Amino acid sequence: MKAKHEQLSNGVTKLIMSSLYWLFAFSYVFAAMFTNYPLDFMHKALPALLLAGWLHHLKLRHGYVAISAMLFCAAGDIFLKLPLAHGFVAGLSAFLIGHLLFACFFYQWAVWLPRKLIALVALIAVMLGIGALILPQTGQLLWPVSAYFLVITAMAITAIIATKKSLLLAGGALTFMLSDVMIGVNKFIMPVPFEHLLIMLSYYLALYLLAIGIKQRNKET
Repeated sequence: MKAKHEQLSNGVTKLIMSSLYWLFAFSYVFAAMFTNYPLDFMHKALPALLLAGWLHHLKLRHGYVAISAMLFCAAGDIFLKLPLAHGFVAGLSAFLIGHLLFACFFYQWAVWLPRKLIALVALIAVMLGIGALILPQTGQLLWPVSAYFLVITAMAITAIIATKKSLLLAGGALTFMLSDVMIGVNKFIMPVPFEHLLIMLSYYLALYLLAIGIKQRNKET
């Protein structure tokens, strides 16, 4: 009886969290398309902050690492939104640390299966190709952007290795990479059509998949 009550409570909490998360995410995406407004930087960071709080509620093993990763993503959101002189580098650094923390957290669930080798080789090949396209155009930002490419690739590798039954972790990591690649193309190569809409929606989807994937993978251990 206690187990059923706890399962029901967790389900309700997840439903409330998911509803609030997408409310915050969609409201920011569409509001920011039309105007700047006071505290819009906090609005942008609210979804990541909400996920950090939810992960804390789950009481995961080494959960503080995943929570910290989400908080650094929130910090990156804020740095990229504020009109700071070096806001892009500050935001890039915050997300880099977030990805490092995610990679460390995922590694605890590493499962080395031969079939994953194909996915890892394909991922690395794609990222090398994208890096060859974007990195030569980054100018003075070559080294920080190169470091970011390496770290987000490492995060995706550990997510794929950590994936067991559910594909949510790997899906979240790959969606995060897609969002960041669009940022790189938009900033250094050419404008991406509907860039704000595509980048932000894929970013928020990535965070959500990672959080739900972490919960699911935790149940599988």
